Amino acid sequence: MTMEGNNIWVTAGPSVICYEAGRQISRFINPFHTILSSIIAFGSQILALTDDGRRLLTWDAQSGELLSTITFDEDFTATQVIHPATLLNKVLVSSAQGSMQLWNIRTNVCIYTFSPDKLHNAHSKPTKITTLVQSNVADLVGIGFASGFVSIHDIRSDEQLLSVRMDGGAIKSIAFRTDGQEILATANSTGNIALWSLNEKGRILHIIRGAHDSSISCIQWVPGHPLLFSSGDDNSIKQWIFDGPDLPPRLLKYRSGHHSPPNLIRYYGEDGKQILTTGQDRSLRCTSVVRDSRSFELSQGPLSKKATSLSLPLASLKIPPATSISFSTARSSDWDDVLTAHADESFARTWSVTNKRLGKFSFSTAKDTAKSSQDSQLTSRGVIRVGASRGKL
Repeated sequence: MTMEGNNIWVTAGPSVICYEAGRQISRFINPFHTILSSIIAFGSQILALTDDGRRLLTWDAQSGELLSTITFDEDFTATQVIHPATLLNKVLVSSAQGSMQLWNIRTNVCIYTFSPDKLHNAHSKPTKITTLVQSNVADLVGIGFASGFVSIHDIRSDEQLLSVRMDGGAIKSIAFRTDGQEILATANSTGNIALWSLNEKGRILHIIRGAHDSSISCIQWVPGHPLLFSSGDDNSIKQWIFDGPDLPPRLLKYRSGHHSPPNLIRYYGEDGKQILTTGQDRSLRCTSVVRDSRSFELSQGPLSKKATSLSLPLASLKIPPATSISFSTARSSDWDDVLTAHADESFARTWSVTNKRLGKFSFSTAKDTAKSSQDSQLTSRGVIRVGASRGKL
């Protein structure tokens, strides 16, 4: 996805689609009928890479005419494309082989090839370039590799200025802070965000472990403000604020949903304005159909702190996926109003939508330790019925 003025350009399968104010105004089709990936707006032109990394296509943004097609060599599989600041008619293309090429899109000529040995750390083997961004300074770009290595490279002199390494997975996104603080943010495939001081030769400042429950797809600073946005494959977007130069970031706002397919959906209440959902991500959510800011996930306790102390994934500490859900809003301010049964558990659990958390009670269907699937029901009089798979009620 990329923006140009009031237009938002996205790729979807073999198509490039332009939206303005939520309305589709144009659509271009890849004549090779292959999936498109990386896309940039380049003046009056739109450039997109094919997902197989074989071609770079250029369209006229107004007419939709395909202007040119660049076909890469067999030993160069393109992964990302950007327009380096101040370079006229030039684009920089990264590859899965760890190299980069500078192309003139007007003449369709490769001007220069950046060797992977110069881009990567001299003490390790070159790996795939997973992200490529323009820095705040002309001629300087940030390069992220599948090995977790990050390089700041001067493309005019073909010289590496700074390198850092983030353990745990491939680098998925890089962002340079823009409010006067020389800080580099990097995010990886395990859901962590790291912050580095560029004035101190890449000294690590802070690490946000478990910023997302899965791979982070993008991070971006708000221009001129100490605010960092992050989005991930866990179907969430988060806003982090930095209260001071030396203080760690804190979560300011976020929007999220199930990051695995929901398996149970129930309307909550009598007005049809709220929906209870459970999914394979082991969460119970209350979604408002009126205003998204009123949606929330019901808390299962201080799992984040526990996961950090035990060095375990947060998802491994959550309650198993729900197999049945029931509710009653009668006197919901006095007691828990939602009842759930869960896979491989022999008891039902209560929840409070009012308090947005797991309830205090659990109701067993067996005295022994055998685990069974079950069904649950909460009546309007506060009576709970729990049925086990062995026939017990």
